[in-house]
Amino acid sequence: MDDMDSFFKRVDQVYDILKMAKERKMKTATEDEESLFAIEEENSYDIPFVKVKRAVCESIFFNVPPAPPESGGILGIKNGVICAFVPDNSKQESERATYSPNIQFLNKCIEKWTDEGIEFCGIIHSHPSKQTTLSAADMEYIEEMYLNNPSLGITYFPLFIDGRDMIVYSVKKRNGQICTRRIQPKIVD
Repeated sequence: MDDMDSFFKRVDQVYDILKMAKERKMKTATEDEESLFAIEEENSYDIPFVKVKRAVCESIFFNVPPAPPESGGILGIKNGVICAFVPDNSKQESERATYSPNIQFLNKCIEKWTDEGIEFCGIIHSHPSKQTTLSAADMEYIEEMYLNNPSLGITYFPLFIDGRDMIVYSVKKRNGQICTRRIQPKIVD
């Protein structure tokens, strides 16, 4: 439980830093804050954070193992809040360095969400500690998702690092280009 409490505390601290930096209209946070997150003003869009239900974070914390990396699941959103998470039941091979979701299983879950008014909004998966950015393979499946779903809006691709930190990337297609931006989750009850 201490690891999860520590996780929520880190998320709240980074969110507070973002809020202060945005209020001061800074391009980047101060030198101390910069290591946690730099606000990207150039070529960005107005989403400094995404709201995530605490229960979703807890489910991710308990269902996405830190080892082997490259396991994950899908995220659902309703009323602007990520409120649903389904862990993927695919079996990852330890020598593989990419996340390969069980598409059939996850698509059935997305269909069930539709009845509840929940929309698919992204994929979370684990990464090893030194890989804190989306990989080339991640970008390939993101591009394929947008190619196959032209009406797809903003999506989220959190990376769960070493089972204790979450780095969230928002993704949007603009002028035919896939734009990614690192943002902060804001935990809500």
